[in-house]
Formats: sequence, structure tokens, C-alpha cells
Amino acid sequence: GTLLVAVELFFMICILVFLPGNLRGPCFIGFAIGESLGASALRICGGIFTKIADIGSDLMKIIFKLPEDDPKNPGVIADCTGDNAGDSVGPTADGFETYGVTGVALITFLALVFGPVELCAKLIVWLFVMRILMILTSLVSYFINDIYFTGKLKAAKEFDPEQPLTVLVWLTSIISIAVTYGASYLLLPAGAGIDKNLWWVLSTIISCGTLAGALIPEFTKVFTSTNAIHVKEVVTASKQGGASLNILSGFVAGNFSAFWEGLTMLVLMLVAAILAGVGTVLRSRRKLRLGLWGIAALLAVSAALASAYEQKIQNRLWQGGGEKDVAIVIDASSSMTLSVGGTMNFQRALNEARAVIETCKPGDAISLVLAGPIPRAVVATPSYD
Repeated sequence: GTLLVAVELFFMICILVFLPGNLRGPCFIGFAIGESLGASALRICGGIFTKIADIGSDLMKIIFKLPEDDPKNPGVIADCTGDNAGDSVGPTADGFETYGVTGVALITFLALVFGPVELCAKLIVWLFVMRILMILTSLVSYFINDIYFTGKLKAAKEFDPEQPLTVLVWLTSIISIAVTYGASYLLLPAGAGIDKNLWWVLSTIISCGTLAGALIPEFTKVFTSTNAIHVKEVVTASKQGGASLNILSGFVAGNFSAFWEGLTMLVLMLVAAILAGVGTVLRSRRKLRLGLWGIAALLAVSAALASAYEQKIQNRLWQGGGEKDVAIVIDASSSMTLSVGGTMNFQRALNEARAVIETCKPGDAISLVLAGPIPRAVVATPSYD
């Protein structure tokens, strides 16, 4: 992926440096269109290869009755190759297209806004330097992280695979932000046509995007990591309530995840917009300013309510100390009469229900429902005894 982006950047610089001025614009537009078409082909071909290899491997297992991932099955290699193609070609295609198309869009925007002036040339140079430095900082961060964790975990029998990835993301972000400010200070000094604050304003706008790339994985881990509280809630819901409660718990965690990640992106985009000069426009438009303040207040209230509701849910966990409303649903269908290890499933369910009740404290409300062919509420009115 890094090599593909580097080659892409090289050809963009070649277009800018070696072609005549009257051909640069059309070539950049054609370059962007070609990138989109190429990225689409990569996504489609990667997906098709993955599916064909997967189906072929499964057919071999069915016809020759081979176990899963048996080395005697030649389709296993194709299956693994297909998975690697799908996992690597797809994201690479996304990076390939995004990196090039956004670059062409920025160059076009600068050329249309500023025209043939010195500031436009300096900003285009600054833009390409930033893109080159982002690649270099990513490589440097990767090798530093690799050397550090190879030495640290070389003799370890077990380790958390999330830790090296998390450190790599934050290390890359910190180094990239520091390099962004340093390079911008050197490339955009105050002078004719260049404001003295331009270097740190542009650096901060870029850093908002870099920071988003580091914060989004952190918010994602809160809701998807194996050690996350929300994941444990879903597991508890699966054990205690079956498929329906599992789905509802997953919906709740997904909604919280979308809310917090969306709010993070909104805040960072707002900071970038204010630095980009939107504040100057808003000062002259009172109604628009009031409307945006109203939206901001609404978002703040929504965030506070969501945080309070989430805290309320956390207080109702089995490990929590607050009062809880507990509903115990026991399956009373015919399958519960089957015995496993000499104990009927129904008896095992009763034992688990007793264990749950024993964890409750005075003031907790408990209801009991038998979910058989005809559901029956054994304890319909919540009991506090």
C-alpha cells in the first residue's frame, strides 16, 4: 500500500514539474478519473478472487471429505491467498484513490482560487511536502514500533495483540503532527502575501485529521475490544436472555459507538472550519450564527443525556453497586428435559437463576418468567424480598 501511494505521488510530481502548463490541468483530471476506475477494478477483482477461492476450497472439502484447512486440500492455499487479497487489495485501493483524488482536488482548488501567484506555488509545494512527509513518518513509526515490540515481546508466551497496533497508531500520529508543524514553519514563513499565522493554522487543520485517525480506533475499541465493557454486556445478554436480547444489546452498543465517533468527528471538523475562516463569515451573519449555536447546544445536551444514560446502564451491571431491575427468563420448552452430564437442562437453568438471585442486593427488583409453549409469569409483580 505504501509503495503504491509513493508511486502515485511520484507521477503527480512528474505531471506538475515536467509537463507544459496548458497540459497539467487536463492531465490531473484524467489522472484522478483513472485512479477512481483503477481503484474500482481493484476492489471488484479482489472481492471476486476471494469468493472464487473460498468456494473452490469449500467444494474440495465437501467432495473429498477433508477437514477445515487440511494441508492436503490445495484449495486451502487459494483460500488463504484470496483472503489476503481481499484484506489487502481493498484497503489499498481505498488509499490509492483517496490519496490521489484529494491531491488533485486540492491542487485544482488552489489554482482556481489564487491563480498564477507566488502564494499558490508555495501552497502547492507545501501540499506535496506534507504528503511526502506523511509517508516517511509512517515508515519511520512502523520500524520504531517493530524494533521496540520485537525486543519486548520476543520471549513472551502471551501478549495483547491490540497493544502494538495501538502504540503504532499513536506513535505515527504524534510524529506526524510534530513534523507537520515543523515543516510548515519552515515552508510558510511570514512575508509578502503570507500571513504570520498561516503555518500553524494549516498545521492545526491537518492535525485535526491526524488526530481523528488516532481517536476513532480508540472509540472503536471501547465497543469492540474483547476486554471492553460493552462486549461483556453483549456476552452477558447472550447467556441470560438468548438471541433477542443479544441483538438488542448489540444495537445499543452500536448506537453508542456511532454517536461518540460521530461527535468526535464533528468537534474536530468544527475546529478545522473555524480555523479555516468560517468564524469570519459567521460574525457577519447573525441568523446563521444563532442557528449554529442552537445546533451546538442541542448536540451538547444530547451528549450529556447519552453519557448519563450510558452511566445508568453501567450502574445496572451485575458488578455494579446500584439498585437493579432483574428479569429472569427460563426456557421451559421440551428441549430443557434433555440431560447433559447427568443433569437436566432445566435444572441447570434453575441453578443459574439461583446464582443470579444470590448476586442481587436488598432493594433489587426481581421478576421470573417461564418461556414455554405458553409463557407464564411465575413472579409477575417485581419482588424485592
